[in-house]
Amino acid sequence: MMCRVMCGILLCVHGLFGVPLLEQIHAYFLYKNRSYPQALSLYESLYAQQKHCENAYNLANVYYKMGVYASAVRLYQEGLELPCKETYYPLLWHNLGNAFFALGRYVEAYHAFENAQNLKPNTATHQNLAITRTLLEQKQTIAAIITKPKAQDSQDFENLTPLLAPQIAKPQDAGALDLGSLKPELKPW
Repeated sequence: MMCRVMCGILLCVHGLFGVPLLEQIHAYFLYKNRSYPQALSLYESLYAQQKHCENAYNLANVYYKMGVYASAVRLYQEGLELPCKETYYPLLWHNLGNAFFALGRYVEAYHAFENAQNLKPNTATHQNLAITRTLLEQKQTIAAIITKPKAQDSQDFENLTPLLAPQIAKPQDAGALDLGSLKPELKPW
């Protein structure tokens, strides 16, 4: 009796939503068991049958796990353009940020994490946003140092010296230099 009720419910759900529910369940279990090529095949079939954001999200997740980040980005972006349950939008933005980050596209990753955090704040997105912000700030600092014009005279060189090597003594300080106190000092960016 219980089996008939469950089968009836499954058929109703399948009939109401037109979703091949058993294929969804099978693909999910393959994904969770890290059988990504088989999960990919099923999710590709499901997405071809129905262009729903949930299907785009699931397919993108498989591509991400397989390290095919460009395809993951494309599908997360497609998912954002499809009608969705509101709960999927922050997930799509968050995972889009992860895929952009994996591709080294940090500015786009930052904006994706920011959108996810604005829709539904959570700890993981907050941490990814902070990591990406720090990385971008470091890259900007490095770019500023690299692109800084070359020193034209000794005064310019003295201005650059603290950036290049803080432990280098100026010539006028050479007489008072204590060699025992010269220890490299690590400075944060």
